[in-house]
Amino acid sequence: MAMGIMAFTAFKQDEEPWAWSFAIATILFNPLFPIHLSRNIWAFLDIIAGLFIIISIYFVRGNLKERQNNV
Repeated sequence: MAMGIMAFTAFKQDEEPWAWSFAIATILFNPLFPIHLSRNIWAFLDIIAGLFIIISIYFVRGNLKERQNNV
């Protein structure tokens, strides 16, 4: 659900690459229609998703601060 909220927020901020990335992650990690992969693949995807979230916080928040300063 957090990825979905982040996708929505990124779309509102016109951060389309981030928004689409979060939308794809939302589909991948959704609980309603599970995707069955091996444990090793899920472990790798979990690490990548965690890094993705941490990195995105700085980029999306940084772009928001730039827009607020320009207004």
